[in-house]
Amino acid sequence: PGRDHGALSSGDADANKEADQGVIKRHGPIAHEDGVRLLKGCDVILIVGNCIPGSVQVPAKIYEIIPLGKPVWLIDELPSPSYDLLRWLGVEFFFSENRQEDIAQTISEISQKWQNNSLKNSGAPVLSQKAREFDRENLTKKLHHLIQAAIHKTDSAS
Repeated sequence: PGRDHGALSSGDADANKEADQGVIKRHGPIAHEDGVRLLKGCDVILIVGNCIPGSVQVPAKIYEIIPLGKPVWLIDELPSPSYDLLRWLGVEFFFSENRQEDIAQTISEISQKWQNNSLKNSGAPVLSQKAREFDRENLTKKLHHLIQAAIHKTDSAS
């Protein structure tokens, strides 16, 4: 009540330019910084998994979304490594399998929480220690250490 709502989509292969379509704002590929800025303004972030039962792949975007501290809506098929990761991290998330009735029920649940202002997000990310290991700074540090170790190993083998 009194707040705008809609959906934002980016990276669509067929969206070469920005276009408004009702409450859905579509973008073609956008700069990473712009994407993060837009995600920070979202109430809920939708992630569509591989929807392939038994898949072990986790969408890379999930690792950028976790540090934002936003509720996540995951559409996937069980068993799902994305589902397991979000549960393990203690991130508030909604889940629906890739079926129309599950998706409709989840939209209703999210809408009720949104209308009651009961989505868990105060605007500032509140993350468990487990989730912090996936923030950009920590991932960059880990990558730096791996590269340094590889360089050192190469130097000592020469």
